Amino acid sequence: MTLKEKIIADFKKALKGKNTTRVGVLRLLLNALQQKEITLRGQDGAEQLDEKTMIAVLRGELKKGQEAAQQYRAGQRLELAQKEEQEAEIIVGYLPPSLTANEIKKIVQGVIEKMNVQSAKQFGPVMGAVNKEIAGRAEGALVAQIVKEELAGF
Repeated sequence: MTLKEKIIADFKKALKGKNTTRVGVLRLLLNALQQKEITLRGQDGAEQLDEKTMIAVLRGELKKGQEAAQQYRAGQRLELAQKEEQEAEIIVGYLPPSLTANEIKKIVQGVIEKMNVQSAKQFGPVMGAVNKEIAGRAEGALVAQIVKEELAGF
């Protein structure tokens, strides 16, 4: 069962169970996945999203929700912040576990060795290769920080 099929099945259960919060979040996720499919169909004619792309879309929606919660907290709108955080918990349930900093560091070191990096100026290519291997299983800022730390020795 693909991630999208799981979301659709859970969406139907939530509709039958009249769980409005879950229905809203799953509807949001399905719409985001559909928009990504439409975008990719126009670019390369792909009919279905692969698992990595679906995870990236869900992580994007999660990040939007977390940013909204932060803004609500800054604006003293605690009830809205809590709502966003509850929705984020639902999204997290569909994502694979994030990589730890040590796991990311090992991947970065492997990419640096494989690419035979000679200077810290190769940040862009290293970052691109690392992102392909990580495939949305870690936050981009953390990955960039670890890549910079590893390249600092060159």
